[in-house]
Amino acid sequence: MKTPEKGILNRIKQPDIQKSIPFHMPGHKRNVNFNKHLNKIGIRYDFTEIPQLDNLQAPEGIIKNVMDKAQLLWNTKKSFLSVNGSTCGINAAIATLADLKDKIIVARNSHKSVYNAIELLDLEPVFIAPAILKRSIMRYFAIPTPRRCS
Repeated sequence: MKTPEKGILNRIKQPDIQKSIPFHMPGHKRNVNFNKHLNKIGIRYDFTEIPQLDNLQAPEGIIKNVMDKAQLLWNTKKSFLSVNGSTCGINAAIATLADLKDKIIVARNSHKSVYNAIELLDLEPVFIAPAILKRSIMRYFAIPTPRRCS
């Protein structure tokens, strides 16, 4: 698996990308100066799937290279990029691993999106109570234990 040194940001800064005209995009056409909200939060680049930048849904170029680097970094069989925050990634992961009406082991302190996925997929949760480690680097750091909750 070949992973070039330059990343997505370096590619976005290249002249052929900067000068491309996005006829496929509605709205502000990548003019972040037009959108005061984007400017306030420091967004300087707004690109969608164009051939020169690859496609998140079917990566073959620079996005695939980023996923390959993540795969090597975390020593995983496969790696994926996710958009729309943690909720989207968590829902996608659960939907990938669980069939409708499956049982799922869930810590009581799980992210809200876990409970949403349980509802969406009609899963049967088996709750476990996290143990509280009082002497840890992080205050009240919790780990799952085999204790079953009613």
